[in-house]
Parts: sequence; structure tokens; C-alpha cells
Amino acid sequence: MDYVRHGIELAKLSRAVRAEASRSDAAHKFISMHKRHGEAVTRVLKQKVVERAADIASRALVPSSLLALAIGVDALGEEPKGKSTSKLGQSRERDVAKILEVLDRLVDRIGRPEAKRRNKPLGKLNRRETVLFAAIAMGLRGAKYCAFLHERGVRPKWADSGPLSYVKSYEKGIVWRKRVQDEKSRASARMKNYPESQLRDAFNKFLADRFDEICILLNSRSASSASAAQQNA
Repeated sequence: MDYVRHGIELAKLSRAVRAEASRSDAAHKFISMHKRHGEAVTRVLKQKVVERAADIASRALVPSSLLALAIGVDALGEEPKGKSTSKLGQSRERDVAKILEVLDRLVDRIGRPEAKRRNKPLGKLNRRETVLFAAIAMGLRGAKYCAFLHERGVRPKWADSGPLSYVKSYEKGIVWRKRVQDEKSRASARMKNYPESQLRDAFNKFLADRFDEICILLNSRSASSASAAQQNA
């Protein structure tokens, strides 16, 4: 555990020498060597947090394991003793919310994993992707976002193992709402890669009855983004 803590601190070593531009080459090489070691430790931790996220959320980590010790598993809390099954069920959503909050703080502390860059060519938009993009362009959130997808016959990819619809996912609680939001965030990032002309063609093909409305909102979003970029220039 001390080894891991030491590695995390070494990853931040550059802060301590930021103002010391006159250090000798030997000192810089020494610092660089230790910083690489620290980055290797934190990189492994980031990878394992992502791989074992489900086990962390369900408290399935062995308390004596290095990962449990490194992330401070005690912060996740223990199951209360002496409570009835019904009381435990009532507090489950609060427990999960607390776990997710701890996970967010943990990943912020050791750094979020960098997204892998993909240079895949943009393919034609299918109906599912178009409906997701339309809901994002319309600025729909929460229950309204889920209702729009449901009305358009779009089912969540987890329908075989979880809630059958986006509406049910939203009603199910914080864990499934987070899955909806995570998928929405990824769709929003993909949407930015498509030219407006291609988006319009897809909206016209799959959502002809809402085409005018969506395009007006799409233009509004584009104008807002351009204005913000101009102000920051």
C-alpha cells in the first residue's frame, strides 16, 4: 500500500519543481525517472478501477486486496447490522448513490482514463443513432429524453439484461439513470463528428415529422457554439 501511495505522489512530482528551471540535467533526469514510475502506478490503478467498477459498486472487492486498500474501500461504508431486509432495500439507492460519489472522487484523484483515439471513417447514420442525436439536438433531458426515445421505438442496448425501455430505466433508479446519461454523453460526442448536412439528411429520412423543429434547434445550438468560440478567441 505504501508502494502505491508513493507511486501516486511521484506522478505529481512535477509540481514540486515547476518553478525550478535552473536545475541541472542530472536532477531533471532523476525527476523524470521517478515521474515515469509514478505514472505507471497510477495508469494501472486507473485501468483496474474501470475493469472492476461493477465489483466496486457491489462491494465485491476483497477488503485486503491492493485495489480495495488503494481506493479506500472503508469510504464505501459497510452493510448496517441488525436491520430488516425491507429496511436494507429502502436504503439501497442511497448506498449506491454514495458509492458512485466515492468512485467519482477516486477517479478524479488519480485521473480519468484517457479516451482512445479512433480515426474510423464516419458511416451512414442508422435510425437508432439518428433518434439519439435528435433528442440531444432538441435539448431533451431526464424523463423527457427517455420518453422521446420510447415513443420512437428505440430500446436500450441493455434491454436483454435490464429494464426493457428508457422510461423504465429512468424510473428504476440512479444506477440505470447513470447508464442512460453515459450513453447520451457518448452519443453527444459522436454527434459532433458528423457534418450538419449529414445530420439533416438523417433527420429528414427518419424523423420527417419533426424535421423542421429539429433543424431550427440544431441551427440555434450551432449559433450558440459559434458565438461562444468567438468570445473565447
